[in-house]
Formats: sequence, C-alpha cells, structure tokens
Amino acid sequence: DKGTIHIKDEEVTTTNNPVPKEEQSFATNTNILKVPMGSHTKILLSDGSKVWVNSETVLHFPTVFDSAHRTIFADGEIYLAVAKDESRPFYVQTSQMNIRVLGTSFNVTAYKDDSNQSVVLKEGLVEINTSNGIKQNIRPNDRLVLENNQINISKVDPYNYISWIDGVFILDKQPLKNIAQRLSRYYKVNIICAPEVENYKSTGKLVLFE
Repeated sequence: DKGTIHIKDEEVTTTNNPVPKEEQSFATNTNILKVPMGSHTKILLSDGSKVWVNSETVLHFPTVFDSAHRTIFADGEIYLAVAKDESRPFYVQTSQMNIRVLGTSFNVTAYKDDSNQSVVLKEGLVEINTSNGIKQNIRPNDRLVLENNQINISKVDPYNYISWIDGVFILDKQPLKNIAQRLSRYYKVNIICAPEVENYKSTGKLVLFE
C-alpha cells in the first residue's frame, strides 16, 4: 500500500487498490521475501530498521508495524540494525527462538537444515526465549547457540559473524565442512568436503567476489 518497488534501480509503482484495514488478514498484511542461493540483499522496514538478508533465507515482515510491537520471522540468516522505539519492542521469530529487543544490532542464523541456531550480539541487549521454555539475556560480544534444546554462550568478535554483509567471510578455526556449506549458499554451487578433511579447521579471510 502506497509503496513502490525498486528492481535494479528501475522504479515500478504499485497499482493495486489498498485493502481496507478491517479486511486485512495476517497474510494480506505480510510481505514474504525469499532470497535464493547465490543472492543476498538489504531492506529497510517501515520503522526505519535495516535488515541484511543472506542467501537461501525467507523473511516475513509486515507492510507497516502495528502500534504495540514489531515482529518479523526469519528462516535463514539476517543481520539487523533495529531502530530504537521503547514503546514498541522488536521481535525476531525463528522456528526455535523468539528474540526480543528495543534497539540493537545483531546477527541471527536459523537455517532449518542446520543442527543449531545462533544469535550474535554486536550492541544493545536482547532477550531470547526458546521453544522449550528457556529464557536467556545476552550482552554485546556474546554468541548464543541453541542445539538439541541446550544453550551455550561464548565471547566472540561479532564481526567474524557479520562480515558477510561486507562481502567477506572472517574465519576463526572453522571446520571445512561449515565453510563449504556457507560458500555453497553464497555462490549457489554444491561444495562437498571429503570425510577425512571435513573437520580440519581453518583461520583467515575470504573475500566474496561476485
């Protein structure tokens, strides 16, 4: 409603008549962004929050947030810079977590085919509620990993986990099988490690050319 679509810098004006508010369902008021393997993008939400969306990610977000709260759903990997609004908490939902923030920057990795889901906090404070009833707060430089209904928190350099938004992978003792999986998603090329080397760990920097 009242919006435009930009495709490779060409502006397309929407022509559909607005749906009356009283007739809008959750489905009609929700946008679904699907980013395929080999692609990535960035969007600006109606409240001014910015979301970087990595490859093979599905993001659900409303056309306009309501007056009580701001909620989006992610299946995949996103990095958010949330606009501060103390009257409306911001929620990121995944298949296993509900993440509550007021204004902060953090990375969420929640691919449905991964064995774990994680949150890395760059700044601010977030509260994480898991699907099995665990509640946990994390602070800047914390990385929370949820696997097999268990939570593990460690201190990290957040940029190692958000550098993908700048087209770089920073690796710190990462198993080759994990690196291959990330590159497969980024480039839409199936990369498989032989079993005898998949657990070898690598440290360094990969510049992700187009």
